[in-house]
Amino acid sequence: MKKHICLASLFILVASVLAFGQTADVVGQLSDETGAVLPGVTITLRNVDTGMVRTTVTSERGLYSIRAVPPGNYELTAELDGFETVTQTGLKLTIGATATLNITLRIAAVREVITVTGYI
Repeated sequence: MKKHICLASLFILVASVLAFGQTADVVGQLSDETGAVLPGVTITLRNVDTGMVRTTVTSERGLYSIRAVPPGNYELTAELDGFETVTQTGLKLTIGATATLNITLRIAAVREVITVTGYI
C-alpha cells in the first residue's frame, strides 16, 4: 500500500513540475507621466484565442506579476480611475519566457456631462 502511495505522490510531483515548466510569466511596473509609481492599477491579461482571463493589482511600488500563464496570444489592459486605460495587444507568450511590460499611464482628460431637463 505504501509503495502505491509513494508512486502516486511521485507521479503528481513530476506532473506538476512538467506542467509548471510549460508556462510563461508577465511582470512589470506602472507609473504616470512624471515617473511616479502607481499602486492599485488593475492589470488584466486575456488570452485572445481561449478567452482565459487573469487579473491582478499593482503593489504600493507599482509592481505586478502574473505567473504560470499558458503560452499563447494575449492582450494586457491597465486601468486606474483618473487615468486613461492602456491596452497592449499582440503579446505572444512562449514556454519559459518572462515578458516585462512597464506601462506609463496618462491622466485622463476631464469630461463633463451636462444634462438639461426642461418642460415646455
